[in-house]
Amino acid sequence: MKKLNLGCGYDIRKGWINLDIKEGRGVDIVHDLNTFPYPFKDNYFDEINADSIFEHLQNPKLFIDELWRISKNNGFIHISTTHFSSWSIWGDITHVRPFNSTSLDHVRNDRKYFNLLNDSKVCFVVKPYLKVNFILNPIINLKNATRCIFERTLCKIFSVKELIFDLEVKK
Repeated sequence: MKKLNLGCGYDIRKGWINLDIKEGRGVDIVHDLNTFPYPFKDNYFDEINADSIFEHLQNPKLFIDELWRISKNNGFIHISTTHFSSWSIWGDITHVRPFNSTSLDHVRNDRKYFNLLNDSKVCFVVKPYLKVNFILNPIINLKNATRCIFERTLCKIFSVKELIFDLEVKK
C-alpha cells in the first residue's frame, strides 16, 4: 500500500512517503504544495493524509484536483483544517482562507451540489466532520447530523476546533 503524508512537518510516519515544504529529519520529498503538478504519477496512492495544510494553500481547488489525480480509485484521503469559526483561523497570518463543512460539495459523488461551471472529472464520496472542544463532546453526534444548522447558528457561540474531510476517491 502506498501512503503519502502531506505537509508532514515533525509528524514523520513510518511506512509513508513524508512530504514537506522544507527539509527536515524524516522528510522524504521537499515540495511546495502550491506548485503544480505534484511529483507523483497518476493513480499512485492508496491513502493520503493532509493535516493542517488546506488553510495555507493558495488554490485549494487545484490541490483537491491534484490529490484526485495521484490517488487510486477507491483511495482514501484525510484532510483536517481549521474551521471558519475557530479563533486560530484568523489568528495565523499564514492562513489563506477558512472552510466550512460544505466547502467540498462541488466534488461530491452524488453530484447533488454539482456546480455546473465545474467541468472537472474529480469526484469523491465526501464525509465532513466537525470537532469541538472536549467540553462539548456530548453534542458531537447531534452537531455532525445537523452540520449546516450548527454552522449557521451555534458555532457563533461554540466555535469548532477542527474540520475534517474524509474523502473516498471515485474514478
